[in-house]
Formats: sequence, structure tokens, C-alpha cells
Amino acid sequence: MGEELSHWRIYLIGLGAPIAVVGLVVYGMGQAFAVSREFETNIGLGLMIGGLIATIIGVVASLRRPDGADGADDPQIESPVARRH
Repeated sequence: MGEELSHWRIYLIGLGAPIAVVGLVVYGMGQAFAVSREFETNIGLGLMIGGLIATIIGVVASLRRPDGADGADDPQIESPVARRH
């Protein structure tokens, strides 16, 4: 379970962006009627804002990750260059 949680940045980016797009679609559906529907508009805005926040947090967290945190310096992971020797 610890291994899956170590990739939380990727999960935020991978889920936040589609949620924001779905929010845009739901918002557009609410605004498409002659009398705008408040329920769809509010849900759409909430999904867009929540998805954008999740995506931004994931991107910022990925960019602020230390250089050696991607597993490149891990001795248990073999690189293709190390196998040739």
C-alpha cells in the first residue's frame, strides 16, 4: 500500500485534469438551456475548480520533488547501462 501512495502526485494530475474537463461539460449543459439550470451550473463550477486545484497541486508537487526522488539513485533499480558492464 505504501508503494501506491508514493505516486500521489501522478494521481492528482491524472484525476484532476479530467475532472475539470467534466466540470466544464456539466457547466455548459447547465448554461445551454433558455433558463440556466442552477444545479448543473453549480456542480460544473465545483468540479472545474476542484479539478484545477488538484491538477495544480500535483504539478507543483512534481516540480518541487528533489532530484534523487525519482528512483534514479536507487541501487535496487538496474539501469540498462549498468547491465552492459
